[in-house]
Amino acid sequence: MKQEQQLTDKGRLIDMKKWIYMSFIVLTIILYVANINGGYFNDDFTMFFPKGEINIFSLFYSINPYEPSVYRPLAGIYNGIVQYFFGTNAFLIHLMNILLHGIISCVIYNGIIRLNMNKQAAIIGSLLFIIAQSTVTVTLRNCTMTQQLSCLFNLLFIYVLVFSEKPKIKRYLILCSLYVLGLLSKETGLATLPTAMVLIFIMSRYRGSSFANGIKNAVFQTMPYIILTGAYFVLRLFMGLPFSLEGRATFSMGLNVVKNLAMLIFSNINHFSSTDVFYALVSRNYAMLSIVVFVNVAVAAFVFYGVIKVKRVKIALVLILLMVISYFPTVLMHHVSEVYGYNAMPFLCIMYAIGLDYWLNRSKNNKKSVCLAVLSIIILLNVVSLERKAMLLNNNANTAQNLIAQLQVILKEQPPGTQVFLINTEKDELRYSYGNFHMTAAETLQYADIRSFLYFLGRNDVSFIYNRDNDITTIPSGENIIPLTVIKGNLVPYVLNP
Repeated sequence: MKQEQQLTDKGRLIDMKKWIYMSFIVLTIILYVANINGGYFNDDFTMFFPKGEINIFSLFYSINPYEPSVYRPLAGIYNGIVQYFFGTNAFLIHLMNILLHGIISCVIYNGIIRLNMNKQAAIIGSLLFIIAQSTVTVTLRNCTMTQQLSCLFNLLFIYVLVFSEKPKIKRYLILCSLYVLGLLSKETGLATLPTAMVLIFIMSRYRGSSFANGIKNAVFQTMPYIILTGAYFVLRLFMGLPFSLEGRATFSMGLNVVKNLAMLIFSNINHFSSTDVFYALVSRNYAMLSIVVFVNVAVAAFVFYGVIKVKRVKIALVLILLMVISYFPTVLMHHVSEVYGYNAMPFLCIMYAIGLDYWLNRSKNNKKSVCLAVLSIIILLNVVSLERKAMLLNNNANTAQNLIAQLQVILKEQPPGTQVFLINTEKDELRYSYGNFHMTAAETLQYADIRSFLYFLGRNDVSFIYNRDNDITTIPSGENIIPLTVIKGNLVPYVLNP
């Protein structure tokens, strides 16, 4: 009878967990559904593979011809399959991005539960991840599934490493598979190796090993992942991929690391729209900046005080360390965006769950009211910011589609061999340009000067060149040369020699 009761209780827990997971997925879809049909713009075009141009599965062993400096075959193959059947309709790409965001929140929920915390704390941590304003770009762009996949596989790796009780060999096979999948997702998957070293060292010390033995265990137990990392770089070398990316993504060790670290941490703990904060910064709106700093610091202090009260400081320090490691290797770039903070958000959300759990469940009633007010402010700020930023991304996608439609009309009567040059004369008129959100109309086509873009134009016998440096001296003259610019959303001829 007792055994039957235990089985019944276990079944109820499983059913409850399913409903919680379903709630996370549904909530994520509701928040992002307005953008589920968003079109391609800016660097989305580098992840578009026209039917018949390349063997999509060759991305496992050859360079993406439209973005030759990176190796990200998993998302590329998924995108390519969707594009093979549905062309420029990105619905299934957006749907997968949204589902991945929800799935990651489910992994966060499980992780918090395994840290011996209650369901309320686990739900709070997952909810904060779902609504985080800093995750909007990754969840809504057509080219950022790579970041989500690397984040998911890194979290699953940590979960298996820390909590799995499977036999040693089977556990190693699962961990190696997850690490390889992370490497096939994006270069940020490399952060899993130092993450494994740190966690194995910490677990060894927790079990009573000396410092030296902890180091030995970390090196010895991560040897399979070190070998896989070496194989990964050999494959990159074989494919002719550069060690570092081009332009602003070149790696270096200097003040850029400190600056990038500060920017990424702020992007994670900030609850205001990053676009509004950027505006306030460049326009020297000190009143707005003061509010931003005060609210973010106050919330962080409020949470960390809760962490101290429940005596989970050591776990919080480990989570902070994992946050910093998750920025690797992108923290070494000359410039970063909030996209690269995505992999750190799960650790921050778990820490928030620990701290807020104290205020909600272990403090006096009057303090619970304060906590509910703080939590309400966090949710309100992030949801409003999320929707505002989603609207800006959608506007950019619509602008790009409008320009593409105009280009199709312009090229309809043009002969083969026609070259279209787009000059960005709006650049100086846009007072504040910020990342993926605020850009000129011409910038929405900035990465369209690749062969895949011709699919959008319906012509493969013409050329499209985006004049990045606005250097008109590089534009030739001739009958089949069409220089264009954008004025108030419309493509108009650009006079080279007025």
